[in-house]
Amino acid sequence: MLPITAAAVTKRAGSEAGLIIAACIVGPQLITALLSPWAGWAAEAWGRRPVLLLGFGSLPIRGFLLASVADPYLIIAIQLFDGLSAAAFGVLFPLIVADATRETGHYTTSLGLVGLAIGGGATVSTTAAGLVADYIGLGGALLSLAAVGLCATVLVWILMPETRVVAERSSR
Repeated sequence: MLPITAAAVTKRAGSEAGLIIAACIVGPQLITALLSPWAGWAAEAWGRRPVLLLGFGSLPIRGFLLASVADPYLIIAIQLFDGLSAAAFGVLFPLIVADATRETGHYTTSLGLVGLAIGGGATVSTTAAGLVADYIGLGGALLSLAAVGLCATVLVWILMPETRVVAERSSR
């Protein structure tokens, strides 16, 4: 969403556009660094699925808010949602792959395939959103990305099982 939003910010913010875009990049990274330990704790305490849903759920909210706001400075605050999803995905994807490949010896290959899918999805979504922005406008592109994020959230809600294995406590 940021590459699409950045084009609009450069038009609206004038000489401060570089500073705003930098804040839109650094701010979410700080949030990711702050929330990642919590995401790991929550994944162990609550399970993988709720934290993953939280990460996916922030995507449509962010897309809708970005489509609704014109003030370049508010875009910085909205971009902080990216830090929430990045913390959830960064912590959860390796954990879920580890859970799914437990005792198979396929962890590294599976994690590589997940990374390939993420990279491919990012490439396709940026390209598709750029085409939508060219034909419909920035708002349409951001709303289409929000719709895809909402579909992904619903699919995780419906199809994704809990992968965390709860260790049995021995009674003594």
